[in-house]
Amino acid sequence: MRRTAIASVLLLFGGCRCERNEPATALPPGDASVCSIKQPARGARHVTPSGRTFHVWTPSNYDGTRSYPLLFAVHGWRSNGRDFQKWFKMESFTDDQAIVVYPDAKDIWDLDGTADLEFFDAMLDGMTNAYCIDRARVFAIGFSYGGKMVHHLGCKRAERFKGISVGDGSWVDGAPQCGRLPVFVTHRTRDDDELIEWGRDAARKWARVNGCSDETDTTDPTHGCVAWRGCTAPGSITFCEDTYFNDSWPHDWNHTIREEYLRLTWRWFASLP
Repeated sequence: MRRTAIASVLLLFGGCRCERNEPATALPPGDASVCSIKQPARGARHVTPSGRTFHVWTPSNYDGTRSYPLLFAVHGWRSNGRDFQKWFKMESFTDDQAIVVYPDAKDIWDLDGTADLEFFDAMLDGMTNAYCIDRARVFAIGFSYGGKMVHHLGCKRAERFKGISVGDGSWVDGAPQCGRLPVFVTHRTRDDDELIEWGRDAARKWARVNGCSDETDTTDPTHGCVAWRGCTAPGSITFCEDTYFNDSWPHDWNHTIREEYLRLTWRWFASLP
């Protein structure tokens, strides 16, 4: 088992409430033949060779002799991985069957260039060395502006992901030069930060990328889900509309992914062949 170096770093993030004195573990380049048999600390903070940070939650029964799916959970506008974990707790919805990574944006995610694409490359390669992950089952879920990043990531790094999911996040460019992969989009009807039509538009753009027809089938009426027909493998696209509304909630709570849909997202990931 290769040992990882420990480095203490002090990093400042614009608009973040980060734990600035927390030690970070530097992950070496990936090596699929090596992984840790020791239970890592849940919430361990790591740093890539370029100095970017992210936080890792392993299953409570982590077993270094088996490989786990890897799920990136990508935060929204001017937030950070720690705060996103405290809010969404995606590891609570994976049936204790996946390693969840919460990356930190430098400020906001880079949707146009390659800086954050390279950050995800570095995280994935480093995680391959330090943890027992199944490289054939790597997923990403993004919320709001983090959803925009996951659309960008899925487009430009499709070959590295088994599937992606976006909650209440638009896809502005719908870039034509994208790889094909399974995509799961959820959106709340009453969200007026990211409008429901923007979520539908993102799903339609992925349907074109994935070579789907214009026809859809209802796959889960309870959760308002439809799937496009005739997609070209490995591509697929499912869209789910969350119509729930509670007028006692603060208005900005309409911009979120409710727990029921976080759980649904993981079930969809786990069902991919």
